[in-house]
Amino acid sequence: MNVLWLTAIVLCAPPQTNDADLRRTDFRNFAEKDTITGNWWGHGDELADLGITLTLNFWVVWQAVLQGATGKDQGSTGEYRLAGHFDLERLAGIRGGGIFARLDGGWRDAPDPDVGEFAVDSPAILTHLWYQQNFFDARLRLRFGVFEAADGMDFHGQTVAFDGNAYANFGGSQFLNSGLINNAGILFPETGSLGAAILTEPVERVYVAAAVNNVVDARDFVDALDVSSDWMVLVEAGVVPEFASASGNLPGLYSIGFWHTS
Repeated sequence: MNVLWLTAIVLCAPPQTNDADLRRTDFRNFAEKDTITGNWWGHGDELADLGITLTLNFWVVWQAVLQGATGKDQGSTGEYRLAGHFDLERLAGIRGGGIFARLDGGWRDAPDPDVGEFAVDSPAILTHLWYQQNFFDARLRLRFGVFEAADGMDFHGQTVAFDGNAYANFGGSQFLNSGLINNAGILFPETGSLGAAILTEPVERVYVAAAVNNVVDARDFVDALDVSSDWMVLVEAGVVPEFASASGNLPGLYSIGFWHTS
């Protein structure tokens, strides 16, 4: 199957300064913007100062079967994600505390659902709602609520805990097929589910993490809170070194993990 895809991403990063010496066009000005909204119409920094970070991302993938497959010959898949991170230290004086929420929506009309496209098939689902408390300058982190264990945590610029890496961890801008994003042998739920996770850094750049997650295939927030289904336990340990080179410091990631489900 040959795939043609079109991706549009909206982020809340401040726009970069354009080179005034370059010839400008309206389209070029638009294409070079870091955000379509202009950092929430200029209010993104004000919200960040208050402790609120909002992002809106939207993807559309169109696929056509050119040879060697059965079923529909073409179709599109799309997804949007509206997310908010709330820094409770700035909002309420709770040092190291934070809340994250994400609403997902989209459609699936791909030629073959077995390709493992990343989109959800629902107008809107609350897939993430979790609280995280950091201690000792984030050397100890506790997270609980509804989340995806495969989302991982940022650790010295790398995505770790669990089965994470910087090059194949997200279908929106890396690999579309879920089998190339996470290890196919790990039974990650397709959407967010109830759980708790801990990550600690006992030695500089060395981490040990563990999580317990409900393995229910949650399609709405009520399903995600179901405590009667099977549970998954994950443990991972790793190191994130940094190597000096002529091109600058190069980051690495070495990890070993274990998972079990009832």
